[in-house]
Amino acid sequence: MKLDRSSIGLALLLCGLFWPAGLKADSDGYFCTGPGYLAYQLRSWNTDGSHLLKIVRFGDGEIREVGAVELPDFQPHAILCEEDRVRIVGWRLHYVEYSIDVSREPQITVTIENLDRALSPAQPEELMTNLGDWAVPGTTTLSSEDVRHEYRLVITRESVPVQGGLDHHTRTVLVAESRAGTQVSELVVYEGTSFEPVH
Repeated sequence: MKLDRSSIGLALLLCGLFWPAGLKADSDGYFCTGPGYLAYQLRSWNTDGSHLLKIVRFGDGEIREVGAVELPDFQPHAILCEEDRVRIVGWRLHYVEYSIDVSREPQITVTIENLDRALSPAQPEELMTNLGDWAVPGTTTLSSEDVRHEYRLVITRESVPVQGGLDHHTRTVLVAESRAGTQVSELVVYEGTSFEPVH
């Protein structure tokens, strides 16, 4: 099939509408933290095929996974942790928003889908911080009411040359330490390898 210039221009315009600049179709691992908990989402290629929001609680020197909520597959653009709920906002071919109650076993309590709200390239991805393949290595101290322990999210990356490019191995660990600096527990919340082609 032969395409003329106007058809190509229309195709590029539609791509721009549905895949705005900066959108990473293969990105996941965005997270937020609330009082004594961490919430992070993983897309299907990093799970058993489901898009999940996982909840991890920490306190009294302990770190434990408390559950996960299965979400429809969509591209998140904001994830917000509040005292008893997580709000995650994004796009399929339209606007979607989910509120997840995290005061007990996590569950979706509110779903909003707006078919009339167009995909907006202006949605700021910088509202989200990543702990997966797009994470920036470093250490983040998490807020907690636990006066005897400190909690940190530690992200490391090792890059290994392979044929055609680099394998980047990312590991993210939630660590609990005593105020004296002794590690008392840890939980690996993400571990994965991404390939970067080098030409």
